[in-house]
Amino acid sequence: MKKRILLLIVIFCSVSASYSQIHFEQLSWQQALGKARKENKMIFIDVYTSWCTYCRQMDSAVFSLAEVGDYHNEHFINLRYDALKADGISIRKSYTLPGVPAFLYLDPQGMVVKKTVGYQNREQLLQNSRDALSRPTNHMLIR
Repeated sequence: MKKRILLLIVIFCSVSASYSQIHFEQLSWQQALGKARKENKMIFIDVYTSWCTYCRQMDSAVFSLAEVGDYHNEHFINLRYDALKADGISIRKSYTLPGVPAFLYLDPQGMVVKKTVGYQNREQLLQNSRDALSRPTNHMLIR
């Protein structure tokens, strides 16, 4: 009985530790573009696969951090797509993503502002996000 309780505690802690602090919205592509235009925000897309070790590490070690979540939730419309399913396949092909995890920073018109591929720690992801926001585009007001 004690072993079962311990196992449940370990499972609960594992699931809790990997909970994303980034609010990834469940929007269609058109809804996401509309929301980005309305709010004058860029779009951040995480393209992943369920079998990718680095994708899972991003979930547990980076997306689970409050600082990362707070920053992305304030500045971006956040989306995530499985690279091997429906919208993820078309995103991967449309934006020529060579692997996963891949991160796209798009303006409200869907144009690429920045694209990165591979695992990123907290500092790298936040720096890439700040860099994307600091690049003026023809479609956005400069912040």
